[in-house]
Amino acid sequence: MELFEASRYRYVHPPDGDGYFCVGNAGECDGEARIPWNGAPTDPAKVRALDVAPSAAQLRRPRLPGFLGDLPHLESLTVPAALAGLLGDRVPRTLVIHGEGETPVDVLADIRSPLEVLEIAGTGRRFPMTGLPTGLRALRLNGVRAEIDCALLAGLQELDVLNSRTFVNLDAILDIPRVRFVNCGNPFRVRPEFAARGFDVAYA
Repeated sequence: MELFEASRYRYVHPPDGDGYFCVGNAGECDGEARIPWNGAPTDPAKVRALDVAPSAAQLRRPRLPGFLGDLPHLESLTVPAALAGLLGDRVPRTLVIHGEGETPVDVLADIRSPLEVLEIAGTGRRFPMTGLPTGLRALRLNGVRAEIDCALLAGLQELDVLNSRTFVNLDAILDIPRVRFVNCGNPFRVRPEFAARGFDVAYA
């Protein structure tokens, strides 16, 4: 089973939208079942995937929804990078962090939760790729502009990397069972051991 694909598309983008909610203003929540920024879900048990979508003005005073710890069936959470440092132990097993907001250097390593599947997307050069939560099984990096130290990725079961360009310690990913690189330049040039592992690599 491809852990990331199964988790992401079941909980982050469920085909029928059942259980998918967005907390934010009408301008930030486009089409999903919306929870007002200062409101709460009428039935917390129905929320399985939550997209936290503050406006630019709200991001200047970062805070998480107060009800986040009271969602008994939450499986997936999507937050801007500027809010990631506030998560602590309020994280389900699938987390998406996106955008270029300021975050503490150790934000990922400090996440305390049963997190298994993580996506980091569209983050800036200052996003701290300095550690990963313990217990993480699948990681998707999309448009990460900071340097990616692959030594931190050892122990993953699945790794997807898209539209990212700067890597060090590539040897550390040789033991990951499933690896896919798309549009990342050619970090494996003249390295036949990577081709021999059967990595799924597409260059553009």
